[in-house]
Amino acid sequence: MSEEAELIKETEEGEANLEGGAYDVIRNRLLALNKNLLERVDKLNNKRKEVFGGQESVIIGNDRIQTENNCVARDIF
Repeated sequence: MSEEAELIKETEEGEANLEGGAYDVIRNRLLALNKNLLERVDKLNNKRKEVFGGQESVIIGNDRIQTENNCVARDIF
């Protein structure tokens, strides 16, 4: 019975989303995908911490590299 209730709820939410404009529909879908992605990233990060330890990544320095080319290093192929 709970599966039917969830299906009805999802259907009602879907219909409510369709009542808005195209922008609202796309925005709501992106927000839902964002929430899902953040949950998956957090889950993956927790697994990474279990395997490799809980050491956080930090930047320990910042240096400039001089080259003969006058450009940003990412511009060089």
